[in-house]
Amino acid sequence: GVYPGSHPDELQFIIDHSEATFIVAEDQEQVDKVLELKESLPRIVRVIYWDPKGLWNYDDPWLLDFEDLMDLGRAHEKAHPDDFDRVVEACRGDDLAALYYTSGTTGRPKGVMWTHQGLMSAGENIKDVVPPRKGDDLFCLAPLSWIPEVIMNLLPSMMSGAVVNFPEEPETVPQDLREIGYQIGFIGIQAIQAQISEVQVKIQGAGRLKRLTYDLFTPIALKINAMREKHESPSAWSRFLYFLGYWALYRHLQDNLGYKRARALLTGGSALAPDAFRYFRSIGIPLLNAYGLTEMNPISSQRPGMVSVESAGIAAEGTELRISDSGEVLARGPHMTAGYYKNPEATAELIDHEGWLHTGDAGFINEEGELVIIDRVKDLMTLIDGQVFSPMYIENKLKFSPYIREAVALGNGREFVAALVSIDFMSLGKWAEDNQVVYTTFTDLSQKAEVYELIQSEIVGRVNPDLPPESRIRKFTLLAKELDADDAELTRTRKLRRGFVGERYKEYIDALYGGLTEHTVSFTVKYQDGREASMKSQVRIVTLD
Repeated sequence: GVYPGSHPDELQFIIDHSEATFIVAEDQEQVDKVLELKESLPRIVRVIYWDPKGLWNYDDPWLLDFEDLMDLGRAHEKAHPDDFDRVVEACRGDDLAALYYTSGTTGRPKGVMWTHQGLMSAGENIKDVVPPRKGDDLFCLAPLSWIPEVIMNLLPSMMSGAVVNFPEEPETVPQDLREIGYQIGFIGIQAIQAQISEVQVKIQGAGRLKRLTYDLFTPIALKINAMREKHESPSAWSRFLYFLGYWALYRHLQDNLGYKRARALLTGGSALAPDAFRYFRSIGIPLLNAYGLTEMNPISSQRPGMVSVESAGIAAEGTELRISDSGEVLARGPHMTAGYYKNPEATAELIDHEGWLHTGDAGFINEEGELVIIDRVKDLMTLIDGQVFSPMYIENKLKFSPYIREAVALGNGREFVAALVSIDFMSLGKWAEDNQVVYTTFTDLSQKAEVYELIQSEIVGRVNPDLPPESRIRKFTLLAKELDADDAELTRTRKLRRGFVGERYKEYIDALYGGLTEHTVSFTVKYQDGREASMKSQVRIVTLD
């Protein structure tokens, strides 16, 4: 599959690499991307679209409406009634079913081969963890080019009779979630962080009574959740206060977020900040952590009743897990890739001669037998004094703030940890409006003294206290532009391309570790219409006590 937001050059690579002969596109926007590449796509026989809006005047025999394709199929079935059954019967479990492309954090995406048997096994695993019932509502938040959506939603629905729902538009997701109120599903890390930020911003702008209710009952929920994590029983008084909190606050938050009917929500794709996990669980949203890769999914998952916010649960059914001598998580089972398409060298590095898949993630098995993921092995950093830390853990702590959209932790081979912070423009824009901070653009807002003070208070008050002393952030600066997938700084699933960002923002990093208090940076802004503009901005370097 291809992500809807992919640029034509990204689309070209996947079409060429997969040797596709047909393209299925949603609408005019996606069809136009393909038409732009038509001369360089000699293998493509037809481009099939299913939303004809804006395409009625396109007179190109290369294009085919999905309804016309269905008519061709019906005519073929009438003329050859046994053909479809014969094709299905000829299919074997080890036949290639689909190619899913990796996020490409370190280079070009790799085509991950999944067989029919592998996909069916993966779907059965999810059914065992959170069994959907016939008629249950499921909800796909991300494109089906992202394999977790296929395994967590599409396959279980086909096996159980549950109903898969899709948002009408990206902008209508919050409204659609509330309207559907699904029972079981998968929600990505970025969606959770965005929802928590949305709640916090709304509370800040709410009336006095609502703010008082929130400030009164949220700590109670967090306290009771903390007791459950320690396997302690809340007192009768605490349970009574939680009961009051449910009717006064928690059920309204559940309903507003779309989870009032939820029996189980799986999350994964990257690590979720423990604070975010605790927040969801404390207000009664049954969030379960799952761990998997494009190459094998699921590898492990929490089951209902598991309380740790940092574990990825126990091994999926039929999955073997072990930790290598170097601390890498290894796994094998029936629901794993057959290898990388047209890349035997990378396949040999991924799967060893004993059939173990090398995940590339550092982790360990805790005392309760649950898997805990630390970070990507290659991303772990070491300070000059030998202290090892996880940048992803620090970044997730930062991103729990409603005012921080993205963050990059630094410090490998350095004397201390520093951070590049990208503000959340929507949340901070609302904050600026409420606090009479006048601004014009993202760059202007990001460099306001008041914004630096706010982010400093977030780091000093919320982030550093929860970090080991050697891993605490000593300096930070605010980026003058957003980190963007269109600029190759993030993948299409919003994973940080750490190496690329390190090169692109080298002058920021040099300023952080060069003893400066401010620095002029140059950068390029890419607009939605494709235009680019070169800009300069003065950024501050803030030192924390």
